[in-house]
Amino acid sequence: MQGLTHIQEILDKTDLLLDRHLEGYYRVRYCISPYNHETWMNLLKDVHRTFGRPSERWQWSNELDLIQRPDHVVGDEPESLNVIFHFRKESDAVMFSLKY
Repeated sequence: MQGLTHIQEILDKTDLLLDRHLEGYYRVRYCISPYNHETWMNLLKDVHRTFGRPSERWQWSNELDLIQRPDHVVGDEPESLNVIFHFRKESDAVMFSLKY
């Protein structure tokens, strides 16, 4: 049990560091529902062409929607993928929002 508590503390600290790092970034949420790996990869490739690789200019993080339909079994892909794109410049966030 102590091991799980320690892991949770580390995860909480990591989340805090990430929040501090991304402070001041403009956030744009993007949802792929139903989840499709090919759609996600195509989006990511296009974003790389437009904004370059993830760097200080922009980054992304995800929030998996773990609520699955009753007919899903363990191991199935999530029903949706919720992604947060973080942009240093407001103009990049606006361009992303308009384009995608």
